[in-house]
Amino acid sequence: MHECFVLGIELDSFQHRRPEATRKVESLPIINGYSNAVPAISYKQNANGIFLYWKKKSPAITDFVENYRIMVDQEPYGNLIAPNEEPKFQINLAPGKHHCYVDVLPKDKNNEILKSNVLKVDVPSTSGLRYGQMQRREPSSIASVPEENDIAVPKLNVQKISASSIRINWYLDRKMPTDIFLSIYEVHIRGYDFPDQMTSDEESGQGDYMEHIWFVNSPPLEIQGISERQEYTVFVRALFNVQGSNDMKCTTLVTTSNEEITTQINPLIDFLTRPLLQVTRIGIQMAILSWKFDDSIDQSLVKGYRIILNSKPTEILPPNQHEYELRDLKPDTRNEIQVSVTAHPDFVGEKISEPIRIVCPKRPQPPIIQNIPTEKPFSIRIQWNINDDVQDEITSFKIFLDTKLHGEIETNGRQSFKYDFTKLKADHTYAIYIKAFIGQKKLAGYDYQCDIESNISNELLLKCAAPPKGTTPRIERMDRNGIEIVWDTPDECGDVKVTGYQILNNGRAIGKSLPVDKRRVSINNLEVGNRYSVQVVPITDQLGGTALRKGEEYDPDLHGHYLPGPKLEVEYTDLVLLPTKFWIENITGHSAMACWSPIDQSMSTNIQPDYYKLSIWGDEQYTREQPMIVELSSKVILNL
Repeated sequence: MHECFVLGIELDSFQHRRPEATRKVESLPIINGYSNAVPAISYKQNANGIFLYWKKKSPAITDFVENYRIMVDQEPYGNLIAPNEEPKFQINLAPGKHHCYVDVLPKDKNNEILKSNVLKVDVPSTSGLRYGQMQRREPSSIASVPEENDIAVPKLNVQKISASSIRINWYLDRKMPTDIFLSIYEVHIRGYDFPDQMTSDEESGQGDYMEHIWFVNSPPLEIQGISERQEYTVFVRALFNVQGSNDMKCTTLVTTSNEEITTQINPLIDFLTRPLLQVTRIGIQMAILSWKFDDSIDQSLVKGYRIILNSKPTEILPPNQHEYELRDLKPDTRNEIQVSVTAHPDFVGEKISEPIRIVCPKRPQPPIIQNIPTEKPFSIRIQWNINDDVQDEITSFKIFLDTKLHGEIETNGRQSFKYDFTKLKADHTYAIYIKAFIGQKKLAGYDYQCDIESNISNELLLKCAAPPKGTTPRIERMDRNGIEIVWDTPDECGDVKVTGYQILNNGRAIGKSLPVDKRRVSINNLEVGNRYSVQVVPITDQLGGTALRKGEEYDPDLHGHYLPGPKLEVEYTDLVLLPTKFWIENITGHSAMACWSPIDQSMSTNIQPDYYKLSIWGDEQYTREQPMIVELSSKVILNL
């Protein structure tokens, strides 16, 4: 039992009392736990709308907050959210402008509903819910929940690019089912000694040990400001959402990558800089890259280089190598390449160059070629088209003759093409095909496109359109009036037909052209003692030919449609009379008699023959070109 009382004292009775202090009364706010429950919301845009998140509040807010409610364009979105739930949500939005905020619903119904900051979101027409879909306020349930094995897992790779920065890269190990889409990636880094100025989307921890989280839509992510003397644990979480799910929380579909621990850097690496990587040459599905340092760098510190392709270390190179060939790039791929340098043989600490990306286009479709007629002799003409439905960015076509590159045609926006092969051999069959070609080019930034060829087109086996070559003429008669020659029918080539003949004497055309059925002609006005070269030129129906005029000299460039035969060399001297008639009599099964008319004995003895030469052929041993020749007296009748 206690008793309490108050004693009052009159101060004015004291002579030397202490001066009264000056007092100021201020109105101080009373901190309300309910008002502290209002979140500061943020978002990251993705393919179907936005990923909405805020920093999780202290568990004590459950004493004041009943639920949170997401509002989109002044209307509730989804179900109510308990204050202890993970505040990470997928909000599906249609293209256009939207306003999003969060209502705080109090437990004490006497308190008013508080509202968070308002997010103004502009969803572009190329993302968000597609045309024909309604923005889901209360999505319906789906038929089945995805199996855990169906969800892709991030595969992580961490690169040390300098003493105080790392590059974090990753990829999903499989394709996602069509009803599941990625909402966001979470990149986590745990460790000691983070700089005060480091900014992340979320942070937590105790004492010096901290964890920073970044929300990103795609790799890679570069983190700067970490200590080269510390180790950090890095991992990535992929947050997915199900189309048509009635649960807008991504945390129900989460996969986590492997963890990687950054290594401490060798102090000597501080004396090296990041290599400067550049493209030296680009070719067909390949690129040659080189790198260098500033002249002030001590090259003796370099212990090796490492090639990093698509965030994966591939080859280690010696310190004296400064060039690398990237070969056999796969079509329709994007290849990111970097080079790292180290001051330690085991690559304890390395500095990595900026990436260069080599884009290998999709392999173009090969065209279909066909042979078409040509007016040029000794030539072949082909044609082909680019179909309207072909989307390949073809820059040229390469034409091959007997497996060797013969020429190249730039497309220049055309859809139809022709190509001529000239100066070909008439008796040769040529193999012809082409390839479509997409050329290299410089893209944006440090991106380049390499060359790529299609597979070969259909192959054509063709002979050139060639005029027939004249045959060798033969002398049938030679006298004082001139000579008479005959010749055989030439072999026709392909569709080219012989329509007549032209005679050349010493390379010049004589007389008019002869009809095709006449293969005998007399050549007069010859001077005794001279030498003459006689040729037969077949005239053809091939278009574009320039006819030979009387007295005109044959020019291969001008008269290339016509091909003279071999020359018959005639020495018009010491003329001897020929028999006027030659015939065969008394033909039996095994013999015949060759007869000819005698020479007029009244003629000058200078033109009387001393003997005759009889040519015999017709079996396998003797031919017209190489007959059996029998010399006979001028007064002998031969019995064969």
